[in-house]
Amino acid sequence: MASRKRLHAILWLLLLAIPGTVHAQTFRGGIAGHRGQRDATFHPESLAKMLKAGFQLSIHAIGDAANREAMDFIQQNSGGFPGSLGLRERIEHAQVLAPEDIPRLSRLGIIASMQPSHAVEDMPWAEARVGRDRIGGAYAWRTIRQAGGRLVFSSDLPGTDYSVFYGLHSAVTRQDKAGKPEGGWRPDQRVTVEEALRGFTTWAAYTAFRENITGTLAPGRWADVTILSVDPFTAAPSALLGGRVQTTIVGGRVVHGG
Repeated sequence: MASRKRLHAILWLLLLAIPGTVHAQTFRGGIAGHRGQRDATFHPESLAKMLKAGFQLSIHAIGDAANREAMDFIQQNSGGFPGSLGLRERIEHAQVLAPEDIPRLSRLGIIASMQPSHAVEDMPWAEARVGRDRIGGAYAWRTIRQAGGRLVFSSDLPGTDYSVFYGLHSAVTRQDKAGKPEGGWRPDQRVTVEEALRGFTTWAAYTAFRENITGTLAPGRWADVTILSVDPFTAAPSALLGGRVQTTIVGGRVVHGG
C-alpha cells in the first residue's frame, strides 16, 4: 500500500477577510469603517520560491481583493519553470469573489477550499458588510461549479462546529441549525447531497493528489470508510443534524466505533 505520509503542500496566511472581521481587504471601499486590513506576513518572493520547488500552495484569502491578489500571484508565478503547473493550488475560504474572478478559478486550475458552515454563520451580517452588489459573489458554490471551478469542503476546525453533519446540512440547505431562513439563504447557491458528500471525500482526495487511492470505495484503494447513522441521500435535510459517526476505518483498521 502506498505511504499515507506525504508533505507537498504549504498553507500561507494572506488573511484578508470580509470587512468587519479580523484581517480584511476588499474592493471599492466596502462599507465605511469596514475596509479591514492586510496581513503583513504574506511574502510573494518566498511563495514564488516554494512554487519553483514544486510545493502545492494553499493561500488563505477571504475578501474579494484578497482573492484576486491570490489569483494574480498564482497566475504570474505558475509558469516558466519545471513542475510549476498542475500543482492544484487552492485558496482557503474564497468567501467573497468578484464575479469576473470566478471563471479564473477554472482557467488557472485553482481549487476553492470552502466551509459550508461559514455561509449560514455569516448570513445575518454578510450583506450589510459587503453590500448588495458584491454579496452575489459570496459563498457562491453553485456559481463556481457552473463556471467549471473545483470545490473542496471542510469544517474550519476549530473556528466552527466541526461536525460533518453540520457541514452537510449547511451545504444542502443554507439554513442554520434552527432551520432559518425558510427555503435557505440565497438558495440558488446550494449544492446537491451528492456534491456535498463529494466535497468532503472525492474532491478532497483530488486536492491531495490521492484521487486514485482514496475518496471512493473500490478494489485496490485504501479501505478508508466512515459509517454514518443516517443516509444523507434518503434522510430529510433536517435529520442530518442528528446524525453521528458510528464507525471509522482508516486503511482497513477500525479507529472509532466498531
